[in-house]
Amino acid sequence: MLFYTFQNSQVFTDMATDVIQTYTPDWSGMSRLTTHNKEAYDYLLKKFNEINHTQAESLVFGYSGWDYWDSSCIFTRWESIGKPPEAAWFRDPDKVLAIFDIPDDTPQMRHDFYRFSDLLVTPDCKCYQENLLQANDIKGFEFPITNIPYLKKEWLVTVL
Repeated sequence: MLFYTFQNSQVFTDMATDVIQTYTPDWSGMSRLTTHNKEAYDYLLKKFNEINHTQAESLVFGYSGWDYWDSSCIFTRWESIGKPPEAAWFRDPDKVLAIFDIPDDTPQMRHDFYRFSDLLVTPDCKCYQENLLQANDIKGFEFPITNIPYLKKEWLVTVL
């Protein structure tokens, strides 16, 4: 399954030079991961581990499950939903888009960006927690996000 993710360019440099074989994000030092954001992320990680029967320590955010034929589809989708400012990775010059071909048995969880955004505002709201994995729109996921626990160098297809 193809998995598209924005990460710091150093991650892919380290993979290319064999500094790392497996990348697991470290969210502990993220300046934006405070208060509500941390509570929402912790809930997301807990839910991921419950669903997948894992003990992942961190999550990679990305996109999968769409019929991508061109990486610009991600940008088109982002623009079509109004360019939400919370999706800062689209504007960060240090972030680059990479495509991975992840094995089907890789633990994963899919949710809508807007459902997670609800949690970012009010992470302890039971309604938002219960609706996290529901489609945001009657037509389906408006902007689906997929989480996996890590990235492996051997899965890397290309960096755009």
